[in-house]
Amino acid sequence: MTVRLVHQTEGPMPRSYIQHALIVTLSTLAVNVMATSETPQPALVEQRIEAMKELKTQMKLIADMVRGRTEFTALAIQQAATEIAAHAPEISGLFPEGSLHSPSNALPAIWEQKAKFDRLATDLETNAVRLANNAARQSQNDSKKDFRQIGRVCAACHKHFRQKQKDDGED
Repeated sequence: MTVRLVHQTEGPMPRSYIQHALIVTLSTLAVNVMATSETPQPALVEQRIEAMKELKTQMKLIADMVRGRTEFTALAIQQAATEIAAHAPEISGLFPEGSLHSPSNALPAIWEQKAKFDRLATDLETNAVRLANNAARQSQNDSKKDFRQIGRVCAACHKHFRQKQKDDGED
């Protein structure tokens, strides 16, 4: 997978941005290695819960900006979208068949419709990269459209592959 982002200013990328990208990349690789190894199912469930919480955190940050609750900061949206794009390819590996151990909310439909589940993870990555690029160009309207599309992908995945939760008003 290649994530190509357009940077919003001329000249070299700021060191902190490069460091952040490197940390995200290394974290993704580490999670992929752990997820594909013989990780005990309960530990894997906890890993994916933490990964989903991270995605939710990034989505909330973007949502607050595109909805006008906080100031639209192109670089912050670009970084959050890059984080989402980096996590998207690891999603499938975090759901090996049969990993339904509590406190998992995963439904067996994940493995019954594996191709659809994998396609949604790919769609998440594609849309997050698009959002990062449009944020880098400081295109607020395109960023809003891209964010809505990411939200649709998340909603589709949760609708088909996640148990409904009583206290889950956002999903």
